[in-house]
Amino acid sequence: MADAQINQPGDAIVVGAGWSGLSAAFHLSRQGFAVTVLEQTRQSGGRTFSFCDKRSGELLDNGEHVLLGLCNHFQQLLKAADLDSAVRFQQLLHVPVAAASANSSLGSHKLPGSLHLAPSVLRYRPLLPLERVKVLQAGLAMQMFSSADVFDDVSFADWLKGHRQSANAISAFWEAIGSGLLNARADKVSAALALKTFRMLLSEGWNGARLGLFIRPLSEITHGFQSYLERRGVRFHFGCTVDAIEVQNSQVIALSGPNGRWTADSVILTLPPDRLAKLVRESGLTPKIALPKFEFSPILNVYLFYDSKVLGHDFTLLPDDLGAMIFNRSRLLGAAKAESTTLVVSISAADNLREMPMQDISAMVEKMIRTRLKLPKAQHSRSVWQAHATFLARPGSERLRPGNKTAIGGLYLAGDWTSTGWPACLEGAVLSGQNAARETVLRSERTRLHTANET
Repeated sequence: MADAQINQPGDAIVVGAGWSGLSAAFHLSRQGFAVTVLEQTRQSGGRTFSFCDKRSGELLDNGEHVLLGLCNHFQQLLKAADLDSAVRFQQLLHVPVAAASANSSLGSHKLPGSLHLAPSVLRYRPLLPLERVKVLQAGLAMQMFSSADVFDDVSFADWLKGHRQSANAISAFWEAIGSGLLNARADKVSAALALKTFRMLLSEGWNGARLGLFIRPLSEITHGFQSYLERRGVRFHFGCTVDAIEVQNSQVIALSGPNGRWTADSVILTLPPDRLAKLVRESGLTPKIALPKFEFSPILNVYLFYDSKVLGHDFTLLPDDLGAMIFNRSRLLGAAKAESTTLVVSISAADNLREMPMQDISAMVEKMIRTRLKLPKAQHSRSVWQAHATFLARPGSERLRPGNKTAIGGLYLAGDWTSTGWPACLEGAVLSGQNAARETVLRSERTRLHTANET
């Protein structure tokens, strides 16, 4: 958004201090709005936060997050707050792969356009030579149609099968990459969203495909950005629950809850879809704001603590079994000691593990990692379950994702589940907040011009 100031843009309330809310507050404050952020919990960051593990004394994150080089909007926020050093980007995409059949890697070369991945795919050992060729053909087919939305009712698995992808290719390549990006298995995710995501990964070239790894705890980053916004005049109120949206003459006028009542010219709601639906329903606004009922897809993170130095690189992908990504947290945070290492095993689309006792899951994951990577037995483990990590983008869901505007004047929606063109991720959250702020600014400008014309 441009930096041009608008005369007396008024007050704006942002509900939710996750990254969509932080992004909305950032862009509104740049336009001269007086911004208040209301957050139900006691800290900013939403689903990205850290906590102290009492047994190890370490600060752990509730989930392992990764950026791509093409995540420009999130990088913009970090740079504005002088927090860009919190992420270390690879020079070129390089992902070590420890498959049951063979160790290999996936990565980019400095080749034009989508060709950057081709040499790596042609050498990808978990696939047979013919499977590698067919993977490249499917990648080419992804870029040939004008709009991916026509495939919304089809699962990504069915689309891949229609393009001659074997079960092994789907598991060892497409899901190995896609489950982390989409937090869903190929048979449960909309082909439209999957195709949009892979097309971005291909079309943005080698620079866009690079992985950005967080080298500081998540809460340290979110608190740093919150402090930056506070210096810009954004006011944060924590422990504030919003119970009702007050509307008059089809315009939002206030929010209320047990902590008080807040009036505003504009409101941006950045709540998860289930909490937002409840708020809309209890405010009597269901006829005016129709929200789809999304399911959620969980993510499981298992922390493994060793009393020796293990895994001499940043991360490794395990495409088989649980499709896990293993991160060397000690190495990433620069706290690696010769006598200890902390690994985190991140398992996306972990719905099939819901019924298992947490202790059994931890033991299973530890044994899997020990066997596959030939590691010593971990001293102890800690599992972190994110039951509502992201919305599940089932076939047909892409067209249901709402935009930022509602039928109520001055009331806008944001969140990684809204219509951003991205899967549920940090970049999608930040983009949604920016888009909602832009709509707020445009409305304020229209109101100002209308008032000026009347006078």
